[in-house]
Amino acid sequence: MPALRIDVDAAAHDNDQRAGIGFVIRDETGTAHLYVTQPIGYCNSVQAELKAIRAAIAIARWLRIEEYHIYCDCKYAIDTVYGCYWTKDPRSEAIAARIRRYLHRRPWIHLSWVPREENTMADQLAAVAAQGRWHFGYRKPRAQY
Repeated sequence: MPALRIDVDAAAHDNDQRAGIGFVIRDETGTAHLYVTQPIGYCNSVQAELKAIRAAIAIARWLRIEEYHIYCDCKYAIDTVYGCYWTKDPRSEAIAARIRRYLHRRPWIHLSWVPREENTMADQLAAVAAQGRWHFGYRKPRAQY
C-alpha cells in the first residue's frame, strides 16, 4: 500500500497567542480524504507547529495508518524534531523530544519541509482553528464494482 501524505500547519495570533492547528490526509493521487481543525489554546508559533505534528501522528495511530509522510511548512519545527536546533523553550523541547522518540522507533514514517505555497489547505484550516472553530470532514470512498 502506498504511503499517505499528511499536510500539517499551525496558526498563532500575534496579539493574544491564541492558536489552532489544521491537517489534511491525502492519498497518493493528492485527493484529500480527511481534514481536521482544532483550536489548541494559547501558545507560541513553534509550540503550535509541534502540536500540529503531534496531532497528525496521533490521528494516524488512531486510524491505524502504518506508513505515511508528514509535510510541514515550518522548517524550524522540523529541525527541532530532528535535533538540528535546540529550543530554549522547555515546552517546545518536550513536545519535540516526544515526537523525536516516536519517529526514531518508526523509521518508515517521514517528516519533511514543504513550501508554504504547497501547504495552502492546511494553512487555511489552521487559520480557522485559531479563531476557535473546530471542524472535521471526510470524503467517502467510492464503491468499487
